Amino acid sequence: MRLKAGSIALMVLLSVLSVFMCVAHVQSLARLEEQRAQTVVDSPTVPETPTLIPPPTNPAEVPVPDIDLPGLRRLQLALARVCVSEAGFQTHSNDCTLIYHVLRGRSRTGELTMGIMRAYAGNIFDEGRRDSRRWILHLNHAFEEPREWSETVTIPWSARRAGFIEVYQHAGMLVRTRPRETPCGARVSHWGARGFRRELHLSQGWRLVRCGNTHNDFWYVPSRRDSEEPDSVRDGEVASL
Repeated sequence: MRLKAGSIALMVLLSVLSVFMCVAHVQSLARLEEQRAQTVVDSPTVPETPTLIPPPTNPAEVPVPDIDLPGLRRLQLALARVCVSEAGFQTHSNDCTLIYHVLRGRSRTGELTMGIMRAYAGNIFDEGRRDSRRWILHLNHAFEEPREWSETVTIPWSARRAGFIEVYQHAGMLVRTRPRETPCGARVSHWGARGFRRELHLSQGWRLVRCGNTHNDFWYVPSRRDSEEPDSVRDGEVASL
């Protein structure tokens, strides 16, 4: 009987100790949670992804202040349309950058303008255009499928959307940083399809510019007398291509 009574007393004691330890553990967790909540309240809010604005990679390429952001966006989209029209949905070649330099160099102001793009590549902005590439005019800031795409192109827009975003971003970089020199340092004053009128241009004294990988021929016209068209075009005038 004494042994049985002792066993019962030991079991009761262990039960009491177990309850005490559980209560202590719960209280400890409560204190930790309280401290954590207080830390969150006292800490400043930090965004998950901070917005970083990297400096220009080339000190000579000074970003344009966004004093006319809508105007810059119009130039960006227009240049992206020209680049897609002339070199496709890609930026691994130097075409888009060289096209930018041709257009800027032909402008009387020395700046890229809507006028010089319409003058030099007017068919891209022709609202009455009815050929199979009329969708180029409807490429947009939202990167949505342009109007006329499904009527004229068999490839789904989803297969080209990423490429257009890439070209659009590259055009934006050019508009904002206004690089002064081409990637190879050579001057360019005209471009055309690879091989198009090449012998004629060479016979007129034009210089074929080799500037890395390009899908088009890029030319430097030494003088107006040697050129097929004026060395520069007034904004609003139509260049003879």
